[in-house]
Amino acid sequence: MITITGPIAKNNRLTYALSVLFDDFLGVEWQYKHVANLNDTIIVKADGYQGEIVLPFVFLRFYDDKDAVKRLVRPDHVQSWHMAKDGLSLALASSSIPILFQNKKPAFRKTKNAVFLPIDILGTAFFMLSNFEETLITEKDNHGRVSARSSMAYQHGYLERPLIDEYSAILWHFMTDLWPDIKRKAETETINITCDIDRPYELGHRTSDILRGIKSDLRDRFNLPGCFRHLHQRLRYRAGQFDGDRFLANIDRMMAIAGMHDQIISFYMLAGGDHWLDGYYQLKEPVIQNLARKIWENGHRIGIHGSYMSFDNSEILRQEISHLKTSLSDLSSAPIPMIARQHYLRWDHLKTPAMLDGLSIATDSSLAFADHAGFRCGTSQTFPMFDLANDQILSIKQQPLIIMETTIFDQRYQNMPLDQETLDYLMQLKATALRIGKQFTFLWHNCSFEDELSFSFFEQLAKS
Repeated sequence: MITITGPIAKNNRLTYALSVLFDDFLGVEWQYKHVANLNDTIIVKADGYQGEIVLPFVFLRFYDDKDAVKRLVRPDHVQSWHMAKDGLSLALASSSIPILFQNKKPAFRKTKNAVFLPIDILGTAFFMLSNFEETLITEKDNHGRVSARSSMAYQHGYLERPLIDEYSAILWHFMTDLWPDIKRKAETETINITCDIDRPYELGHRTSDILRGIKSDLRDRFNLPGCFRHLHQRLRYRAGQFDGDRFLANIDRMMAIAGMHDQIISFYMLAGGDHWLDGYYQLKEPVIQNLARKIWENGHRIGIHGSYMSFDNSEILRQEISHLKTSLSDLSSAPIPMIARQHYLRWDHLKTPAMLDGLSIATDSSLAFADHAGFRCGTSQTFPMFDLANDQILSIKQQPLIIMETTIFDQRYQNMPLDQETLDYLMQLKATALRIGKQFTFLWHNCSFEDELSFSFFEQLAKS
């Protein structure tokens, strides 16, 4: 049993940080004791052993003081701990690790019976896992999303490393150093392949889609041959003829590649929405019913892709979930655990987590910055979420998204070419996630494959 002693009474925020760190990430039994005179430190001990680990306790101690929190979250309060200078060599993303909420040079010290770490592990874990930082960011992009460039992780160069996973690894290193017989939960590497089915087939075929397509081809691009080709294709779709459609074929190939490597894909399907950025398909279409059955029979998962306006509207999302469940009801006699991802990764840190939890979503996978790949939550591991608005630990889990192909290749975002250097970058993110956090989640839309090289990139990310 691990005993953690700290200077404040146990509350939901502290319990959340402790439970994610010790239950979910390390898998060790623990208890917490409140000792008022500890001031600004947390002490970690193991029953039956000598020795202790002493940690700063900063962020959570000042949580209710808004002015103090703003002072803590400042550029000059992010320091670097050069671990190699202290004779430490751990398998982290770098031997120099960022330390938050510190206004002085981090000081590591080790004695015969104690290790003094300069990291506010619990405070930083809460800060990043709960998305607390986003309560301080007012600037949003044109989809109402927080930009990576507004985050401390991007500004201080640690977005591309799983900082909380690294902190956990540092803590575990010293726990095993002091208490050699301590055991943690078994770790297995997991790759989570995901696909948002925004466009299951290439062109919409409703009357509004046809008129919009003609307008775009003739007025915006003045492409008469393309207009006739697209009109012919839309009319074929309208007649139920989808053979040869490349977006549908891409889904088949994605499943084939996943099958070759014994992997499962989570496909997120739109089940409603009337915004112009929502999908042009309906779940009742025979082609979509057949697609869902094929996905299910090949052993893959189907989840809800909440429509553009659903991220903060419980009633909209409730109707879409009900619609999806009804559409999938003949696939399985048992209830299908509902997984979710929000369209365009739209998210309100004060509303969306509790809303999803209230709708009995088991796992969401929306948390990535649209404009830059990396570890928005500081981890690649699946973890329970926290309701900042109501100060509550939630049942819903977050499976953080590390890479979305649109983020990498779109000229609005990272605008990287489809070349070896980009592949090396992606594989480095994957390797970092698996080495430190043992999980890696990525998204590739079925409508984003341009050529064989695209499929090669996908396969490199998908295979163990």
